[in-house]
Amino acid sequence: MDPPDRHLRPDDQSHDAVHGRPGGGPRLPHRRLRITGKFTLGNCLANDARGSYFKGNLADVKVWKGAALNAVQVATMANITLPKAPYTFADVADADGDGKADLVSADATGSLWLYPGNGNGGWSSAATYIGSGLSTHTFAGIGDFNSDGYADTVAMTPAGTLRLFPGDVGHDLLTPVSNFPSGWSGYAFAGVADFNRDGKTDLIGRHPDGTLNLFPGTGTGASLGTTVQIGTGWSSFAFAGIGDFNSDAKPDVIVRDTTGALWLYPGNGSNGFGARSQIGTGWNGYTFAGIGDFNSAGTPDVIARDDATGILWLYPCSATAFGTRQQIGSGW
Repeated sequence: MDPPDRHLRPDDQSHDAVHGRPGGGPRLPHRRLRITGKFTLGNCLANDARGSYFKGNLADVKVWKGAALNAVQVATMANITLPKAPYTFADVADADGDGKADLVSADATGSLWLYPGNGNGGWSSAATYIGSGLSTHTFAGIGDFNSDGYADTVAMTPAGTLRLFPGDVGHDLLTPVSNFPSGWSGYAFAGVADFNRDGKTDLIGRHPDGTLNLFPGTGTGASLGTTVQIGTGWSSFAFAGIGDFNSDAKPDVIVRDTTGALWLYPGNGSNGFGARSQIGTGWNGYTFAGIGDFNSAGTPDVIARDDATGILWLYPCSATAFGTRQQIGSGW
């Protein structure tokens, strides 16, 4: 890529215009690019795990007095790879701050993508690239851990380091990462939520011995309060996520057992659970993307991928049962 006429810094948030030429493949004439939406392009960022960056809808980048750049050409400019299945899901949460639940996931190359929800059980626009270098990471969830009003992403490296990727005003992951206290190897995560109802985002995880632990957030970032054991014997469960399924204003944990049955463990608001209830069967063969109010009905929904077909399904939920599932994607 030829140097642009205007230097692009990693902290640039939007530009009215930028000069550039895609590198690799056919050499295109040097043309002025028109940015119809917010656009950020950077390389060699000094924020661990991300060496290249494109922020914005690929469709927003066009050419003045020439053919529009296609997605592959824009991706080449930004030195990124377009989304590639299979995906590892980070969470279903309002990641872009518009009040609607989104889906965040890492593709097969380790690039992190934000799929913005439209609040009506679908997508508002194409995916936005928000990070890279997350191959083989285990995601714990998305929530505001540092109390700045922006959604943060929590993920564990293959070596067992749990990291906080703070969100910012651009709803991306450009803010420097920080590490949680050590000791996370072998953990699986139920998700993040204000489980103890103190106004701060907490983390719930399962120790390799099957113990379920609550790690209270402090609201200051990657620091946690005293660990609270909230269950034992959880080794055989796969976590769907956390949400208030029974509409009592207390977060609940949803899990799948080895037979494919889906169980609701209702939170009691006091660092524990009430009696569990079965809310589904036949869930083996699915990977959970997360839980959130994806259709703005006021109740949390489940999003899951059929691993045999790659189809992404929305399971809308009422206070008592699931409604008819809806296909919201393929090729996942």
